[in-house]
Amino acid sequence: MTATSCRAAPVVPRSGLALHRGVRALLFAACGLLLAVFTASAATTSETKPFNFNHGGAVDSGLISVLGTFTTTVNAAPPAMTFSKFDPALGTLTAVDVTVTTTGTNFTVVPTGLLSLVSAASATRTLTFSVVAGNSTGGATNSLATTGGTLLTLLGLGGANIGGAPLASTVPFTTPADLAAFSGNGTVVAGLQSTDVLVVSTLVSLANGAGISASGSYVGTVKVTYTYQASTPVSGRVFTDDGRNAGTANDGLANGGEPGVGGRTLRLLDASNAVLGTTVTAADGRYRLLVSPTVPAGTALRVQVVDNGTSLPTGGSPGSTAGTYTRGTNTVAWTFAGATAHTGVDFGEVPMPTLTGESRQAALPGTVAFHRHWFVSPSAGQVTFSATHTATPAVPGWTETIHVDTNDNGSIDAGEVPATGPVTVVPGQVVPLIVRVAVPEGAPYGARIAGTLQASMAYTGAPPALVSDSRVLELTLVTTDHAGALVLRKSANKATVLPGATIVYAITFTNSGDVAVADIVIRDTTPSHTTFVSAVVTTLPAGLGTPVATAPAAGAAGPLAWNFPGQLVPGASGVVSFTVRVDP
Repeated sequence: MTATSCRAAPVVPRSGLALHRGVRALLFAACGLLLAVFTASAATTSETKPFNFNHGGAVDSGLISVLGTFTTTVNAAPPAMTFSKFDPALGTLTAVDVTVTTTGTNFTVVPTGLLSLVSAASATRTLTFSVVAGNSTGGATNSLATTGGTLLTLLGLGGANIGGAPLASTVPFTTPADLAAFSGNGTVVAGLQSTDVLVVSTLVSLANGAGISASGSYVGTVKVTYTYQASTPVSGRVFTDDGRNAGTANDGLANGGEPGVGGRTLRLLDASNAVLGTTVTAADGRYRLLVSPTVPAGTALRVQVVDNGTSLPTGGSPGSTAGTYTRGTNTVAWTFAGATAHTGVDFGEVPMPTLTGESRQAALPGTVAFHRHWFVSPSAGQVTFSATHTATPAVPGWTETIHVDTNDNGSIDAGEVPATGPVTVVPGQVVPLIVRVAVPEGAPYGARIAGTLQASMAYTGAPPALVSDSRVLELTLVTTDHAGALVLRKSANKATVLPGATIVYAITFTNSGDVAVADIVIRDTTPSHTTFVSAVVTTLPAGLGTPVATAPAAGAAGPLAWNFPGQLVPGASGVVSFTVRVDP
């Protein structure tokens, strides 16, 4: 058995090789069926395929005279072999080995007809070996010609084996362009081509029609081995830092049973903010980034959680990097020390709080208007509510008070006094609110006051202090005795929900005045950390036509609107509703 190895020279040092074990696949074949053995060793993957092909036929015939010599050529080639065991997850490709091994070759010469004496026969056997990797051919086609044994014998009518030829071929993949071609798709195509040249000398021929036939075979394997310099992994977890399941809320540390956050994008950056890698967290919040072996020791690196606009970072842990976490950029920064894996690079976050219930109400001079809102807390903390307003014209006497509607019935009941101090909240808690707006006696028709309700939440235990603000708009219009007044009320079918569950929100609209209201448009949006499922008009009152509705696509998030044609008569009510699904 003979063998030769075709090896690409490495272009980077072979330090930090990763361990990659296991038999990847095993396929069997014989007599033209494919046999592929996939193996993987430390920082390598390899694939082996066989070749077994034959050729033969009449070499020459005709008048062969005394001391005659003739030469003929026989060619054959098996189908090209494709190798694709490239695994970029193991690191940077540094070398490619292509090894050809022959387990048996022969070339048998058989006299035919009346040829009676052969003085000498020899064969020059050439196996041509070519490789194409990705979109690049590594070096020129390679071949080696080897001469088989020479016979000095009387063949008579029998046959003789000329013998086999050792195979040798070198296909260099030495340039970065060659290796980049492998990185493109990892495919290697190997082709074999045999060319056997037979030379026969005769001393005696008794008749025309004498000749020689020949048959040959090549049996062996081709093995392609990819060698990698392992990348350095940086791993950790993005988690919801709300203290659930006996954890500690907002401390930036994963403890208790605080769940992971799937679908979050992280980036590996250098000091110039160049992106060296990206990944997305799995369903349990875990992630893994790879530092290329081409990154030198001493390089300043950062892992950053990309802002999604709906999450608030609470803190993070540098893990084994011994670096530092910065909340403002939601990054862990450290100086790369070389091929050392880093773990425990974690990031805590909570959903942004939501304050809903944008409201537009009408009231008579000397009366009051009530605006309903709902605050949803994402974590443990204290929330303080405040309101600002601008009156047009600047009529004095407007007053606003904020009440926690404890039983969420839309009325200010006994004991529901103005909320002047912080309200303690827990994760997922809904705080119903009513803003009471008193209209001054002297307010003219058409006067208005535009207000903004703000919820400032301080997160318990966050180091350093963490505060977020949420806002919602409200508008109070001054009407006459005969004006229409549209009152909106929003409710949900569940007080608490689990990830993956659905919530149905219903918006009831009522004309509480004594004239019809036209040009009704109801707007809302999907809450944070939910996606849209469906929307319907639950109750369509007389006088209003089917609305022109807009909504996000199923599985997306965004605004909703119902634009009703017609008029809503005094005392009439309608209901629209929409369903959302809480993110897993």
